[in-house]
Amino acid sequence: MTSETPQQSLALDLTAVSANNAAVMGRFMEGLSRAPLPPERVDPTPVRVVRDIAYGAAPGADLRMDLYLPPSTTAPTPLIVWLAGGGWRHQRRGYGPRLSRLFAERGYAMADIEYRSSEVDVWPAQLHDVQDALDHLHALAGTYGLDPASIGLWGSSSGAHLALLTAFATDADGSPRVPGVRAVVAGYPPTDLLRLNEDALPGGMLGVDPSDPAWGLLGGPPSDRAAAAVEASPVRARQSGRQGQF
Repeated sequence: MTSETPQQSLALDLTAVSANNAAVMGRFMEGLSRAPLPPERVDPTPVRVVRDIAYGAAPGADLRMDLYLPPSTTAPTPLIVWLAGGGWRHQRRGYGPRLSRLFAERGYAMADIEYRSSEVDVWPAQLHDVQDALDHLHALAGTYGLDPASIGLWGSSSGAHLALLTAFATDADGSPRVPGVRAVVAGYPPTDLLRLNEDALPGGMLGVDPSDPAWGLLGGPPSDRAAAAVEASPVRARQSGRQGQF
């Protein structure tokens, strides 16, 4: 009869967790890449699309956005900014809903923006990219008839995480870092990077190695980078009073 040592048991547990993490991320990325087939006939919409607007020159990244503009209106158009998810690593423009057939044809402008992958740069590069994109949209407001005082942020997963932090961010004097954000729709965002393992659903991803998205975002285990993990946690930003314009 044989028995496992604690070290052997731990190694087996970590192997199982890593395998499960890879499976979960694989299913997630497969879901992102499998857009439903369009109907055989799609009636054209009166939406104007402006692609590949450069908004930043971050090291190692050529950051761009696409704008979806409604038919001409006499009043400035409210703006909804879409932030795709992908574990802070794999997000791309076009990962998300069909923006031209949602709000843009109903009188809202839509922006689909990029932000740096954690494989290019770690936190807080991603937040800075979103802020820079919104600054650029403010600068383009006159050109495209946007209302810079009526901005909504909409994201999923890591994109939702960044949407929340962008809305909460303030300057040194307490004023909003990005003015004009009036609403956030955040789909399943990670909100506390120090408690991801405790908050994980049964069978979900656990942070045990560099394949963990939060590990990649921070450049190491959140427990080893507690200050950065706190700064990058929307719930802790809220608790600390960094509430932006909300």
